Amino acid sequence: MCKGKGLGRHATEEAAARAYSNYAKDGVVPLPPRDPTSSSQFRGVSWNKRRGKWRADCKRKHLGYHATEEAAAQAYNIEAGGLGLPLNVIPPAGDADDGSNTAAPASALSVPIPAAPARAHTSAGAGCKRPASASLAPPQTKAMRLETSADAAGAAAGARAAAAAVARGAALEARIKVSKAKAEVAGLHAKAAELHAKAAEVDTALAEAQLAVHAAEQEAAEAGRTAARAA
Repeated sequence: MCKGKGLGRHATEEAAARAYSNYAKDGVVPLPPRDPTSSSQFRGVSWNKRRGKWRADCKRKHLGYHATEEAAAQAYNIEAGGLGLPLNVIPPAGDADDGSNTAAPASALSVPIPAAPARAHTSAGAGCKRPASASLAPPQTKAMRLETSADAAGAAAGARAAAAAVARGAALEARIKVSKAKAEVAGLHAKAAELHAKAAEVDTALAEAQLAVHAAEQEAAEAGRTAARAA
């Protein structure tokens, strides 16, 4: 005791003396070292006999098993810091047995606690909720996405232009072939007309020859009749 203030029970005389000195110096009531088979001196930390490790919990949320009591207390501090709850003061490794640990606000923590991200969370049976925040991509990611979209659009436009150029070339080649075919057909029609004209000339010459033969036959017949009368 110090000035009528109870400082707890301690396993050794030296531990009790250290508790008295710490209270006389800082005015902080220390918690005596605990046997691993009992509860922890830190908030949210308990000993698990089956696993032989320290378990950390915050608002009924399990934070895992840890090899040391201090590691479990640190895990509790990280979760509690995001909820605005009182944090454990974790002493340096050399002062772990002096019994000066107690609960303290976040500003008194010796190791900085990162702020917990804003996310929706409901602890089982505790009703502890945190607002959910929309997950936004970093500006760099957005820029990369925009650049990728622009590249894709440019590639698509280039592909469409190339396909259109190929189609125009094919259409032009087809029109040239059609023009050549039409010219060939016109030439064939002209040749056919020439052949028809020649055939008509031949027919005329044949008709004239037939008339000449008929005339010659008539003259020969007349000559025969004349000769017969003369005889």
